[in-house]
Amino acid sequence: LKDSEETNHAPGKAARVNSYWKPDVCPVTGRQFFMWIEHETLGYVPTYGGPFDSYTIPTRDSSGEFSCERYDHDLGGWVGGEFIGLYLIDDDEQCRVCELEERIAGLEAREVTLPPTFWYEHDDLSRDIPVLDKRLVKKAIRAAGIKVKES
Repeated sequence: LKDSEETNHAPGKAARVNSYWKPDVCPVTGRQFFMWIEHETLGYVPTYGGPFDSYTIPTRDSSGEFSCERYDHDLGGWVGGEFIGLYLIDDDEQCRVCELEERIAGLEAREVTLPPTFWYEHDDLSRDIPVLDKRLVKKAIRAAGIKVKES
């Protein structure tokens, strides 16, 4: 009897859920609305994507990363959350990102111009050996703004 009561109430609840407001497009991912699905902890939620997998609207965690729950229609159930690779950062963090990008560009633009090579003729070998003066190499590296660690 109880099962039949739940069955009788389910269509009414589904009809009410279908009348709930939801975005036609996920505001974070841009996926199209697919269907309402009952989630074990969230209740009925709008899902986006489909037809093989449906996703909830992503939510932000304490670190600022967004994730969403995924419903696998082939399995017929929720299979857990997925990070979507999106972070919310504040203006200070954006400034730090810009500063780091500028610093990286500066580091990538550095060049070291090595001093000229002179050739050393070795008596035991049939060829000359190219030689660089270690002091001049260090000087060229330092001129490019790179620290030289002495060993």
